[in-house]
Amino acid sequence: MSLQLPRPSDLPKAHAPTADTKQLRKGRASVGIALLIVAAFNTYSMIWAYSTYGYLLETLTASQKSEVVVADTLVVLLILALVGVGIWNIVAQRSMSLVPLIAALVIAVISLLSDLLSIADTLEVNGSFPYFILFLQFGLIVQTIRLLRLKPNATEPDSGRGHVSQNIG
Repeated sequence: MSLQLPRPSDLPKAHAPTADTKQLRKGRASVGIALLIVAAFNTYSMIWAYSTYGYLLETLTASQKSEVVVADTLVVLLILALVGVGIWNIVAQRSMSLVPLIAALVIAVISLLSDLLSIADTLEVNGSFPYFILFLQFGLIVQTIRLLRLKPNATEPDSGRGHVSQNIG
């Protein structure tokens, strides 16, 4: 019977985090926080609209009410997606997977398009629009694209499987 021990050269090497890896981690956290801020803004806007103009829902026809329900359902789903992807990016800071960043890019673009479409309605009702949220979303999209293009030098250490072991016997 022989004992198989790996050679030191066969062991996985621990990589020290590089500047790019640290930048990627901080960037993922900032993307996640920005998504949560956008979700909070959208939640506030929806609550404000209902508290201010909710009494007008009684004047709508049945078909108009169904349109409002569909639109509001889509907004609620967007808010849930923003929160979920934001938390996912914060939790996945140390991961090298690009999937959370791709999801953040997709949901940020959808949110930006949704807000661009609602500008006319908001201007008509309020007389003003908080343009800072558009700048935040545009910055979020640029940051996410920059992080997706980033190539960190350090990779996740291998699990040690598949190494050649030496028979000692």
